[in-house]
Amino acid sequence: LSVVAQQVLAIQNGKKAGVSTFQFPGDPQIVFLLPVCGFFITMNPGYAGRQELPENLKALFRGVAMMTPNFQIIKKVKLCSVGYSNFELLSQKFFVLYNTCKQQLSAQKHYDWGLRNILAVLRTAGATKRDNLDKDESFLLYRTLRDMNLSKLVAQDVPLFLSVLADLFPTIAPPPKAEFPEVEAVLKEKVAEAGLQYHPDWVGKVIQLYETTLVRHGIMLVGPTGGGKSAIFSRLRLTCEVVNKIQYRETRFNPKAIRSQEMYGEIDPVSGEWTTGVFAAMWAKYNNRNNAYNTWLIADGPVDAIWIEDLNTVLDDNKLLTLANGDRIPMTDNVKIMFEVETLVNASPATVSRAGIIYVSETDLDWSPPVASWIATRPPDHQDILQDCFSRFMGKADPIFPGPMYEFINRNTHQVMDTSRSGSSGGLCNLLTGLCMEHKFSPDTVEIVLERLFLFAMSWSVGGLLETEDRMKYDAYLRDNDVNNAMPTVGENETIFEYFVDVATGEWKLWTPPKWKYPKGDKLDFSNLLVPTMDSTRSLFVVGELHKQRKPVLMVGGAGTAKTSTALMFLGEQDPAKMLVKRVNFSSATTPFGAQQSIEVELEKRGGKSFGPPGNRAMTVFMDDVSMPEINAWGDQPTLELVRLIVEQGGFAFLDKDKRGELKICEDLQYIAAMQHPGGGKNDIPNRLKRNFFIFNLVLPSIVSINDIYGQMIKGRFPSADFPESAAEVLSKLTAVTIQLWKSCKDKLLPTPAKFHYIFNMRELSRVFQGVLMCSKDVLNTGGAKGTDGTLGLDADTVVASVWKHECERVFADKLTNLKDKAWYSTTIDKLCVAEFGPDMCDRMNPEFFMVNFLREDIYDDDGVMIEEAPKVYEPGSELPFIRGVVANFLNKYNEDNPSKQMNLVLFEDALRHLLRLNRLVEMPRGSALLVGVGGSGKQSLTKLAAYISRAVLHQITITKTYNVASLMEDLRFLYKSAGHQGKQTVFLFNESEIKEEVFLELLNSVLMTGEVPGLFAKDEIMAMTADLRNKFLRERPGMADSQDNLKQFFTDCVRDNLHLVLCMSPLNPMFPVRARKFPGLVSGPTIDWFLQWPAEALVSVSKGLVNDFPVECKPEVKKSLMEHMGTVHQMACEVCEEYFAQFRRQVFQTPKSYLSFIQLYKNMYTEKLAAIKDKESRINLGLEKLIQGAEDVDKMKIVLQNQEKVLQKATIETNEMLESLEVSSMEAKKEGDQVATIKDGCEKDAARIAGEKAACMADLAKAQPFVDEAVTAIDSIKPADISELKKMANPSDIIKLVFDGVLILFQRPMAPHIKVGPKVVNKKEFAWIETSFKPYAMTVMGDANFLGNVREFGEKGKDIINEETIEFLCPYMELEDFTPPIAKKASNAAEGLCTWVRAMKFYHEASKIVKPKLEALGIAEAQMEAANQALAAAEKRLKACNDRLQELQAMFDKQMAEKRAIEEGALALQKKMS
Repeated sequence: LSVVAQQVLAIQNGKKAGVSTFQFPGDPQIVFLLPVCGFFITMNPGYAGRQELPENLKALFRGVAMMTPNFQIIKKVKLCSVGYSNFELLSQKFFVLYNTCKQQLSAQKHYDWGLRNILAVLRTAGATKRDNLDKDESFLLYRTLRDMNLSKLVAQDVPLFLSVLADLFPTIAPPPKAEFPEVEAVLKEKVAEAGLQYHPDWVGKVIQLYETTLVRHGIMLVGPTGGGKSAIFSRLRLTCEVVNKIQYRETRFNPKAIRSQEMYGEIDPVSGEWTTGVFAAMWAKYNNRNNAYNTWLIADGPVDAIWIEDLNTVLDDNKLLTLANGDRIPMTDNVKIMFEVETLVNASPATVSRAGIIYVSETDLDWSPPVASWIATRPPDHQDILQDCFSRFMGKADPIFPGPMYEFINRNTHQVMDTSRSGSSGGLCNLLTGLCMEHKFSPDTVEIVLERLFLFAMSWSVGGLLETEDRMKYDAYLRDNDVNNAMPTVGENETIFEYFVDVATGEWKLWTPPKWKYPKGDKLDFSNLLVPTMDSTRSLFVVGELHKQRKPVLMVGGAGTAKTSTALMFLGEQDPAKMLVKRVNFSSATTPFGAQQSIEVELEKRGGKSFGPPGNRAMTVFMDDVSMPEINAWGDQPTLELVRLIVEQGGFAFLDKDKRGELKICEDLQYIAAMQHPGGGKNDIPNRLKRNFFIFNLVLPSIVSINDIYGQMIKGRFPSADFPESAAEVLSKLTAVTIQLWKSCKDKLLPTPAKFHYIFNMRELSRVFQGVLMCSKDVLNTGGAKGTDGTLGLDADTVVASVWKHECERVFADKLTNLKDKAWYSTTIDKLCVAEFGPDMCDRMNPEFFMVNFLREDIYDDDGVMIEEAPKVYEPGSELPFIRGVVANFLNKYNEDNPSKQMNLVLFEDALRHLLRLNRLVEMPRGSALLVGVGGSGKQSLTKLAAYISRAVLHQITITKTYNVASLMEDLRFLYKSAGHQGKQTVFLFNESEIKEEVFLELLNSVLMTGEVPGLFAKDEIMAMTADLRNKFLRERPGMADSQDNLKQFFTDCVRDNLHLVLCMSPLNPMFPVRARKFPGLVSGPTIDWFLQWPAEALVSVSKGLVNDFPVECKPEVKKSLMEHMGTVHQMACEVCEEYFAQFRRQVFQTPKSYLSFIQLYKNMYTEKLAAIKDKESRINLGLEKLIQGAEDVDKMKIVLQNQEKVLQKATIETNEMLESLEVSSMEAKKEGDQVATIKDGCEKDAARIAGEKAACMADLAKAQPFVDEAVTAIDSIKPADISELKKMANPSDIIKLVFDGVLILFQRPMAPHIKVGPKVVNKKEFAWIETSFKPYAMTVMGDANFLGNVREFGEKGKDIINEETIEFLCPYMELEDFTPPIAKKASNAAEGLCTWVRAMKFYHEASKIVKPKLEALGIAEAQMEAANQALAAAEKRLKACNDRLQELQAMFDKQMAEKRAIEEGALALQKKMS
């Protein structure tokens, strides 16, 4: 707009100047200017997405405030103008109707009762009047008002609107609806072809759309999902093809699945290159009058005020798309732009008023017609049974009552997610289709079996979003309506959800999981253990029934309901030769482009615009945490709009520059998704996306199921036969006691805003048992190395219980944020231990029990070379002091190996405990840590030491100004190669200060949750790495085919097993809880270790570690008290911070970093103050020494002073004598100087006078110089050949002879002695003249070989000896009219040059004769000046001799005075010292 302002200003300036052409600033093009051109701006700056005009544009325009007009007057005038005679009354009714609608109808965003709508109605009313001149005007307006507004009204407003209309026209029966018999007949056929129901309300919307297409080019179909909007478009399009006998094409795009710049086009800010947008390319392609078809461009996505406002010029009468590059693409008659949206809540009135709107309410179709259409597709013998089931259990939907089933669910239960009725009923039909595909029905049992299957399908679809308590209510409701006893017989606390219909018998059977076998081998791959339960078995069954029909499935459930595990179990059962698997983990930073790239990278081109999984296989995409993408300011989730696009349309827009405007078709893709319950800070997903999925809820597994899972693992890993009876008994109780502890923590330790991570789900249980299962049977039986050597002193049963208690503490207690919660946990677990294991064992259990991996030592040979690395055995680690000694040795080795990165750590108990926790996670497969603590807690230092102890590769990024996502990807490549390709244990230490962009966390979230980062490696690179892992794969996974997919999955598993992420966060950072919510994998993926405030023991240990070796000049007791006092001071400061918060509600923190800074500051200040005191002490001692020395020196000085006074008297006498001599010499020099000055002044005046005269002479002489130059040039132009030519002439022309007479006169050579007058001819003119001297005199001169040299020499030297007599002889020749160079040139080149030379010599003489006397006088004056200068030089020489003598005397005097002054100062100094 600022550029526009400059252009408008240029036009205005041109109009003021009255010019006919002008130029825009910076544009050389000439523009013609019409004097009548003008500019007008219409705008409403109050809309969303609008902005104020820039000041430089606003200043050029005069603002005019527009008021709301009197609509009734406009209506009256307009009705009159279009031919209505009863305009007065009709305009009043029109006005009252719209006023009443504004006040009484519901406030819908898409309602427009403004002027734009009024004018559209009036135009239509005029057309109606002209077509029906014989009809009543009230009847015509009644019909126009109804038909123009009915389509946009929501269902509940329609009766009120029709009532108001009837009241306004009480004498007129409601006019019949407009009839389109041909259209309706074809529509009925097309509806039947698609197997749909000819539902009157829905058909009415189709006809309304048809009517709107006749008068509008921009149309919006608005309404909730499941209303049949897409079917309205498709059926009407096919109908129009038949009716209008021309092909209609439908092209869809989702404007929210791409950025606004990708939709319209953008200019590259660096190169300035224009890239056309997806919509712009489609617009240009289809708006072509040469197309042999009509096109409906359908924008199938939410409306916001950004992208829709850019279409204002398309939707209004301009019908013009204006792009940022200046392109203006008009809309052609064979194109209509349409919008399929759920709501217009973000649309501005300007948009709403420009488009024709048809509102499709949910009740216009509801669930009954789609169900009836599905029933019609079933076998004939099933249709009546199914119809009966639906009518008995679900009833029938009408605009007021949705049916008894939905009424019951809405009023008596709470669904975990809101879904549409058509969506859940569609899910019922899909699931029932899948069930019927497996069952073989016999005529005798078809009715009861089909009803059972119906109840099963209805339970998992319509009732599939209920939690456990509501499932009981639902089950009871079904039993109340079960007249055929089709419901299963259930046990206590069981419902229909615990049963399924057996394929073989058609009877109800209880869900039972398949028997699970513990995998063989001593090495436990815990992360890949998936134990089937009743919950997973029934979920897998439901997913399978939909998946085989290629229907998308969405699993909803709370945290820890095994959504991901269920999906992975299902995907693990797929045949890799037919079905590939792609897991995409969503987070709040997942962008549409990122989601698109995740899927695109797995596809390959199949031909044309079709892409698909490699090898012509299918692929199931598992989208985990699908609700996580961020909701933007308009309430939309662009990432999920892309998901909807690919699920609905089977593809997405090409973003390649040369393919914009085309849809990339993705074949053979199926979808499974999982998400948490919406609400409580968690996002929901768009209703239109839900409509595409079969959605069911996963409840928390029952206690029995949990017991089954981990009980089977414990029994498989630790068979009872391998343990003493007491230890086996403890092992058998572990699952029950762990579940009790888990339930207690879940019930008591509730999440709050400050403790948002207090979430205890199945992951915590898994981690406890993973830790227990990490131990070997030998360790549990013997107690490991410390048990074998007798140090531990515990029985096998006590070791088992102690290991379990240790693992529970690591999982449950380490994440607690305060001592109060930790104390509650300790009390709770102690009570459980007493209750389950007995008080005797609890007494035997050591309260300080630690599990470690680094007790074994490396084996070295006699030369000190390592033969074998120490085995990593997870075993008890004895007392803490012993462990501290082992860790201290590792710390010393670390400092020796890393001299430039030494760590001076104080291994106090708290730090040591955190180190052991970190070491446990680094040694555990897929063990990652989230370390939460304030700055200076030691998170990074302990991580580095733990990685060193575990011999892991430690990597930490180096942040620079240019570090970006590409840099992080490069670091991740290094980590993946290290952990996956090379198989090394790798630790990635990531600090919150390294989060330059939130996208970093998106990548880390993916690493933690799936281990896959889209686009990390090229396909050839990943193939090369997996090829290297083939032998390892065959060794570790026998029985699995070494296909590329399996190898790639093995590589990913290796990465996840060996790569340990350690995330360091501060609880004080306000972004920490925000990031945890946006990226749930950062909290749920790693184990949390919360660093609490350092205890008093830690504070004292740190002060001792830092101050003990620091030199303090005091007694040992004082130094010890000082170190203890330092810890006490910090603790007191922390307590005061808590008091301050309690009183003023303001947080102030004292962190470990503050404490370390406090100690360092003390050391610096102590060193500084001690140095200052020592400096003062040395100064005092030095002063005392100086005083004593001074007294001795005074006596010596007295003697020296007496001697110096004598020397001073003598020096004074000598100085006075020298001063007299100096005065005499000074007078002589002054006299001589005056004489020299007089002489010098006279010389300077003469010099100035002579210089002036010389300058005048030179100026006069310069006037003669051009003649000399002319002569020289003329002589130089003569060539010897020219002279030879003259010599050869027998009788040269007269002009040549006359010229040579001039040469002879100047050379003062002899001429013809006899004067004889005769006729001469020059330039064809005859005149009388004396006989020339050419022969022989001139011939003789010319015959000289150096003739030209003589002429040139004369011009240089001889010209000044020309006398008056010579000039007198030359004058008659010069006065001849034709004695000129041009005339001479006609005779000869040489004659021309000589003629010029002769004339120049004459003119030079005349100019120089004025100067010669002056030059002679000047020579005399310069000679006089030379004599005067010589006299001046002699006088100056005498003056210099005088001055030299004077300076010599002055120097002697100054020296004498200096000596005298030095003697006086020395004497004075001595006197001062003495006094």
